[in-house]
Amino acid sequence: MNPAVSLTRTNGMVVAVTIVATCLLITTAIPVPTLSGPIGVFVLCALPTIIMLDGMWAGAPDGWLAKQHRLVRGVIFLVIVLAAGAIVMAVANATIGGGQGPSTPEMAMFTIVSVVMAFWLVNMWQAWPFRLIKSKIGATVAVFLATYIIATIVYYAFFNFTGFPPVGSEPYGLFNAWYALTYLVCFLTAMFLPPAFGFLGMGKLSQPLLGVVWTVLCLVWGAIIFGIGLAIAGDPVNVLVWVPVPLLFGGLIVLVVFRDSIFGHIKALALRGVLTTVLSYAVGVGLVWLYGHQVIVANPDITADPPTYTWQLWIANATLAFTFPLLALYSNLFGQWPLRVAAPPEAAEVAPEEATAA
Repeated sequence: MNPAVSLTRTNGMVVAVTIVATCLLITTAIPVPTLSGPIGVFVLCALPTIIMLDGMWAGAPDGWLAKQHRLVRGVIFLVIVLAAGAIVMAVANATIGGGQGPSTPEMAMFTIVSVVMAFWLVNMWQAWPFRLIKSKIGATVAVFLATYIIATIVYYAFFNFTGFPPVGSEPYGLFNAWYALTYLVCFLTAMFLPPAFGFLGMGKLSQPLLGVVWTVLCLVWGAIIFGIGLAIAGDPVNVLVWVPVPLLFGGLIVLVVFRDSIFGHIKALALRGVLTTVLSYAVGVGLVWLYGHQVIVANPDITADPPTYTWQLWIANATLAFTFPLLALYSNLFGQWPLRVAAPPEAAEVAPEEATAA
């Protein structure tokens, strides 16, 4: 085996096991309402900034930042992330949340919408057209503002909270909020499809065509898996936990944490994509089951019944609103330091630039 492949896989295994085990211990120790409320919402408020710093700075630091050690850069990024998360949470609570605090469905769902829009703008559109701004700081601020403007439009246009606890600024969009949220997260899972399949020619497309094609792919793929999941489970909250959550969680580990080193060497791109997608889902389902089992052990009275869906929402928060952001932050903004040993130059063969960052 190529030593670069072996080293990258070893690094990925160490990082994945260490971070997931740590997060599992932390999340099961935190009271369920606290994780699903203020902690989960705060991390989701910070995640768009993680996505922007990763996509626009961490992969290509310049100037003074480029000369700093990975740890120093990571700490700088972390301070920015925490500050941005605090600001977003305060503003969102005062506006979207109607001043009712973070533990409301409206706050939780709006922050998830903003995460989806951040991934959409930074990963699929590569921050176009904002990256044309000469100042990288200016471009980043523009992407940040655009993310929340678009998220607000999507939230008020498509999310209907009729029957949900009122919080003062209740939107009455086109679709039941649970259906809208689950479809939107299904839409996001297609973010990992092009890199899983080696882009299959999409890498040759430039913006804005790439963004259009990728968005259409997300819309179609999201509709397919949402429809299949709904036909089987019959409940959008169960679909959310067992379809898009495992795909996103597993995709992050297989493609980002492992640097696409498991099947990235396979030349047949279609086979590579199928194997990567299947493995991502299998890993994600296994982790969802593990998290779900552990929270029941820690909280035997937790319920999975509507309308509260406490068990499902805890899993979504523990995986996508806690472990996922910390894995992304550690893998990309801290460069997996100090768990990751620098790989030899050949590692570029198993971690190509097309492997999307989370």
